[in-house]
Amino acid sequence: RLQRGMAVAAPRFICFLCKRKFQSAALLQRHKQLSDLHKKNLQRQEEEINHKKEELRQAILGLRQQIQEVDIGGRHRTRADEETQTQRTTLELKLRRALGEYGQAQEKLEVSRHQQVSERGAASTLLKLSESCETQVGRLQLSVGAATWQGNKEVQEDRYMMDIHLDAPGGQRVAGFCVLDGHSGSLCVDALMEWLPRNLQKCLAAKPSLSEDTLRQAITEACVLTDDEFLAKAREREILDGST
Repeated sequence: RLQRGMAVAAPRFICFLCKRKFQSAALLQRHKQLSDLHKKNLQRQEEEINHKKEELRQAILGLRQQIQEVDIGGRHRTRADEETQTQRTTLELKLRRALGEYGQAQEKLEVSRHQQVSERGAASTLLKLSESCETQVGRLQLSVGAATWQGNKEVQEDRYMMDIHLDAPGGQRVAGFCVLDGHSGSLCVDALMEWLPRNLQKCLAAKPSLSEDTLRQAITEACVLTDDEFLAKAREREILDGST
């Protein structure tokens, strides 16, 4: 609660990447969308992160090689001495630290990419870096979460679904979750996001009742049906996108 007489600080519109101040949110947004300086700084930031990742990757490879050499040397001894065990433990700690730093660098890259898409005004195509939801089936309360990284690919080729809700023939409610591992592009996974839930409902509704066997059959049939639909489109458009 603000006390009487206390001044409220005016909002500050700052691009911390470019170290520039602006008079309004609109001017700040315009800077992020159109400024050559901002684009260059974003590119430099991404290059620095990728350089750091490559340094860490080489360090990780070297540490794994050293651990392997220690293990090979230990096999030629009748028993592993204390010095060897200490050496391996030290290398494992260094490896764990390097892997953690690599993950942090990748996380910075993912956040940067996410911000760039948002700043370009493409919010409708923006994929969340992480998400969670809760659902209930009967008396069972389910909680599910997902996180996604684009990694070293030019586009995010993977998708996930956490809100598949199906109605079984007997009136039961079925909740589903799905991870789609895209290949050679994102056209296939985008099609699956739209078609797979529809086909799951269609195939499940055709069963006489709900059981473990009929649910398994419905899932298999829905996957085959969706596969056939996408392959027809893929042949027509001559694309190589896929998904598992």
